[in-house]
Amino acid sequence: MTGAFALFCGLAAVGLPAHAAPLLHLGELDTADVAAHGAVWVSGTSLVWGALPRIHVETNLPEDAGLNYSLRLNPNLGVRVQLRSTERGGAGLLISGGVRGELSALNALKQTTTRVIYADDGSGQFYQVVSKQVVDVRNVRPWTNRAETYSWRGDEPQRDLLSFERLHGWRATAWLATAVRLKTGAGGSFTWHTAGALAMHPAGWRALPAWSVWTGVDFDLGRARLFGAVSWDPDKLNTLTRQPGLNVDLGLVWAWTPRFRTMFHLRPSFLGLLWQLR
Repeated sequence: MTGAFALFCGLAAVGLPAHAAPLLHLGELDTADVAAHGAVWVSGTSLVWGALPRIHVETNLPEDAGLNYSLRLNPNLGVRVQLRSTERGGAGLLISGGVRGELSALNALKQTTTRVIYADDGSGQFYQVVSKQVVDVRNVRPWTNRAETYSWRGDEPQRDLLSFERLHGWRATAWLATAVRLKTGAGGSFTWHTAGALAMHPAGWRALPAWSVWTGVDFDLGRARLFGAVSWDPDKLNTLTRQPGLNVDLGLVWAWTPRFRTMFHLRPSFLGLLWQLR
């Protein structure tokens, strides 16, 4: 096992210089790196254009095409600005901020509770419907069970029917990210990332605050870049545990050429590219 890991590290460090590409996304998470002026990248699942020095614009291609959970077109556009970039003695600090707008994001579900009263149909079973009444309507998180379900209320001849409606609409997100980068031997680097985001939407964002924080690290070995991240987002489910909030991601970026890299990680979308088109 130790020998295989050493062989991997040796291959990862051969053939390509370190820092051949900025790491614009850590999986699906925004970093403090910004595309160079005039550069065009496919980063993860986003198309990125360096519109101005220290400023790039980007759009998530699967969301634009409707290749999302709702199978619904969601035009989106983001702007990232590098606010600070310093380097001294092999250590560097990046601070960036950004905003993103979406036109048809899945912001919440409208949950309607209908109380159904039954009567004995003569067989000793409560199957005959006497009345139906809506007793509660509220917005809930997007990951809430979307199936229509009955819930029994003790031994009484009544049931509560839960139904859900997806609430799509605009969504505006602002975020801030930092990166502390240390150069290592053989031209590699170690980077510690942190970020936080706050979103607004029309589906009751005060009752369902849309916010997230995350931290992660990446190791640039030249041909390979290993990364890991831990995030908290109440609107997202953990891929493995199916519980909301806490998520963990691990991934690998592998360089096939100085301009083309592939990304593999444990969170949707699982696969991505780091491809410099220009």
